[in-house]
Amino acid sequence: MSAGAETAATLPSLEAIDAASERIARHIRRTPLRHAPGLSRRAGREVWIKMENLQRTGSFKFRGALNALLSEPARVGPVGAASAGNHAFALAEAARVAGRPAVLFVPRDAPRAKIEGVRSAGGEVRLVDGGYDEAEDAAALWAADTGADLVHAFDDARVVAGQGTLGREIMRQHAGVRSIVAPVGGGGLLAGVHAAVAASGVAVLGAQGDRTRAVHDALAAGALVETPLEHTLMDGLAGRTTRGALERLAATGARVELVPESEVAEAVRALHALGVRAEGSGAVALAALLARILEPPGPVVAIVSGGNIDDATLDGVLAGDA
Repeated sequence: MSAGAETAATLPSLEAIDAASERIARHIRRTPLRHAPGLSRRAGREVWIKMENLQRTGSFKFRGALNALLSEPARVGPVGAASAGNHAFALAEAARVAGRPAVLFVPRDAPRAKIEGVRSAGGEVRLVDGGYDEAEDAAALWAADTGADLVHAFDDARVVAGQGTLGREIMRQHAGVRSIVAPVGGGGLLAGVHAAVAASGVAVLGAQGDRTRAVHDALAAGALVETPLEHTLMDGLAGRTTRGALERLAATGARVELVPESEVAEAVRALHALGVRAEGSGAVALAALLARILEPPGPVVAIVSGGNIDDATLDGVLAGDA
């Protein structure tokens, strides 16, 4: 089990999120919240984009990973994780801040930008055949053999509280926000942001790719379900969820809708036209708004959760090949 993981999965308290905000404040970036009039017209409501693609390590994941390690500063020794890529990069950088070695298990076909990011932060990359699920199995075996700590990408109380700091930051930047749309992979971001803003009456909704649908289907079934591994532009959202993550998401009551690959590619292109580099996983929230799959009250914030997309992949999307 990951150090700091809960035995009963509950949403983080505001006190835990505010403590995380204070703990990580000097290491993270306060990313821009940008009004997007052109996107607003297309979505039929006032849209703002929260640019976590400009966060340190290129995604929101750095918030949770750093909070996890700084929550227990006395712990030493190696730390590891399985990841589709962004959590690995974030944990490697967080481990560098905390002065600990990091070993990251990543699918062999993960984007090069994410793999090289891990290495640039001083982390050891172990490439695994298959997808996120196989990487998670390999990480668990390594931790059992070595006694090292694992920091789960989305089912760890400290990580979820760290992701919740994004919700608090949005509210400080725009107190009039009525809705937030978050990408959903395992569900840690949606759970954390919901916990951070629910008392303000802000609605939090989730968007997940139609080829990365584990959370959507599990919520519909009320239980964990098996979903096939498919090629997707949204590699960061692929893989299974966990019982703990599902319990947290069910507690939010949040709606999670599926978004087709073609709509996500269009959102990547729309963001690029504004000078915003977004990976597919980072563009899915905006895609749900532009395609009017989600029509929440505005002002609405679409979280652009990451920008670690390989140049060749981005070129293909811009050329209309994805």
